[in-house]
Amino acid sequence: MKKNLLIYILLIVLVVLNGTLLYLYLDKPKRPLPGGGGPGHFITKELAFSEAQMQQFQELEKGFRDNMREISREARRLKNQLFDGITEERNAVFVDSMTRLIGANEAQRDALVFYHFRDIESLCDGEQKEKFARIVSRALRKNAPPKRP
Repeated sequence: MKKNLLIYILLIVLVVLNGTLLYLYLDKPKRPLPGGGGPGHFITKELAFSEAQMQQFQELEKGFRDNMREISREARRLKNQLFDGITEERNAVFVDSMTRLIGANEAQRDALVFYHFRDIESLCDGEQKEKFARIVSRALRKNAPPKRP
């Protein structure tokens, strides 16, 4: 009888502990992702855009994302076209032509990013332009390739 009583007490304690842990786990508030919503959110927060600037920025972002999506699709299509025939005998002219097209696509992507940054800067007032220049400068240094010894 005493052995059964001890087992029942341990069982009740385990059920209560599991219930408590489950409650704490499920009731935990969802934490936002680090960075708070991506580069667009970071830029608007750092530059303290007004409501009108925010609306213009959102329109710019939508157009930018749509254009980047299209460029990415084209890049994927070109690379697939180049590498789909990897087992086939491809002449150097074809390979050269495809790599030039891929390079032109990459140049188009870089130009789109540049002009997008320029458009964002045009939304800014004087103080915001200075802050934006610092943000872009830090981003470029952060994404720069490592220096070789």
